[in-house]
Amino acid sequence: MKVNYILLLVFMLSIFTGCKEKSSEVTITGQLENVEDGTIINLTKSEGNIAIPISTDTLREGKFRFTFKDSINEARLFSIMAKGDGFPPTWLDIWVAPGAKIEISGKDKLIRTWNVESDITEQKELNQFKSITGEYQKMIQSIMTEAYSYFDARKKNPEKSKEYVAKMDSLYAIRDSLDILIIKKEVDLLAQNKTYSKVWLQKLNDHSMPLRYTELPQEYIDKMKNLYENMPKDMKKSDTAQSIYLSLYPPTIVKEGDNMADTDMWDVDGKMHHLADYKGKYILIDFWSSGCGPCIMAIPEMKEISEAYKDKLTIISISSDTKDIWQKVSKEKDISWVNLNDFKGEDGIKIRYGVIGIPHYVMISPEGKVITSWMGYGKGSLKNKMEELIKS
Repeated sequence: MKVNYILLLVFMLSIFTGCKEKSSEVTITGQLENVEDGTIINLTKSEGNIAIPISTDTLREGKFRFTFKDSINEARLFSIMAKGDGFPPTWLDIWVAPGAKIEISGKDKLIRTWNVESDITEQKELNQFKSITGEYQKMIQSIMTEAYSYFDARKKNPEKSKEYVAKMDSLYAIRDSLDILIIKKEVDLLAQNKTYSKVWLQKLNDHSMPLRYTELPQEYIDKMKNLYENMPKDMKKSDTAQSIYLSLYPPTIVKEGDNMADTDMWDVDGKMHHLADYKGKYILIDFWSSGCGPCIMAIPEMKEISEAYKDKLTIISISSDTKDIWQKVSKEKDISWVNLNDFKGEDGIKIRYGVIGIPHYVMISPEGKVITSWMGYGKGSLKNKMEELIKS
């Protein structure tokens, strides 16, 4: 009996010791050259379309550091962003896992091509992709930094707006051609190394997604379709794989004069709704997200028109946020009109309406027919649209 007790004690101690040694603390250290001290470095993680801040550090003697506890027991994707003049409007993807020690180094402000070293399998695989497209990524970041400077210049010198827009359009065209080259190289690598890993799946999703709003060479569309079709059956059930399918085999987009597209959606209290429930009045669909500045700016004006046209119009806001973020922001902004979510993010009903940017609005007739749609918001624009579209 005593022997059994001792063995049990040894067993419990071994478990305790093993747990103690496997720390969940993550350490990320950075060493940068040619970047000014005082630069703000941000660490974020994604929740749907929203970047959630995790930590912030200020560059001192070219160094930054993040230390935090990660409650997830598997590798997941985080991002590093930097604020300051000369940084491109982009981010650095890094894979994080409990107990990981991650080292980042860079020799300039082209953040997307900073080196990331760790023992995390996913990071090593991601680095393979970076190694074959690094030069293209550097060129794109330089182009986007220049384009962003013209964007700021437009605000300071509105009389030169046309000149700056022309320069930006020229730069965007070069960027787009470089994006195509990156897709070609990385899709070839996906076909060569069919690892079917998280990184592999995410890369296929990243490169099929542009098909929703632009054209790609048919050769590479066919290659991506082939990669999807030969994917393991279990993998096809994942949310990412379903997103890939919708990009490669898009559903029909409703157009002016068509019957409105509909689906199952829920309000903040968990009750199911359909657009058809609101036929009989005009319907203004508002596709939005809490991370979209103009979407949030439009809320006061939507409150006004919801009251002004309450006998003739139903506003239906459809969020692409995750449940928790959507419920939190809906409460903070006191959204009093119909406010729904299909919990499918970019892969939900917004695809049926051809939404490629938000805010995106769709006007539906009382009979359920699509009247028109438009993107973007400026002060007074919704009031003007309602005056134009709602017949007295």
